Amino acid sequence: MADLLSTGIAGIRTYKKALTTVSNNITNVDTDGYHRQRIEIGQNAPSKEAGIYFGNGSRVLGNQRMYDRFVESSLRNNTSQLEQQESMYKYAQRLENLMADERLSVT
Repeated sequence: MADLLSTGIAGIRTYKKALTTVSNNITNVDTDGYHRQRIEIGQNAPSKEAGIYFGNGSRVLGNQRMYDRFVESSLRNNTSQLEQQESMYKYAQRLENLMADERLSVT
């Protein structure tokens, strides 16, 4: 028969990791560049005794960063376009200031 203490400890360790991940997400919610994380939880292989399967608790399968690649790509592209438009705007302002010079007016 499966050891109940070991099964319980496996579950506690798994959910301790889940709680740590949630705590990390809450702590870094306002940090620029931080991506939320989540863990995948799976079961340990069951043991078979007398033709009956007994569970052996859970375990962490992995830790994933959660982010949207489309949003990330869109942000990069739009930031690049903004920089390009700002430089064109500065050149247009300089040209306007040059043309608006009172010394250059024809009367």
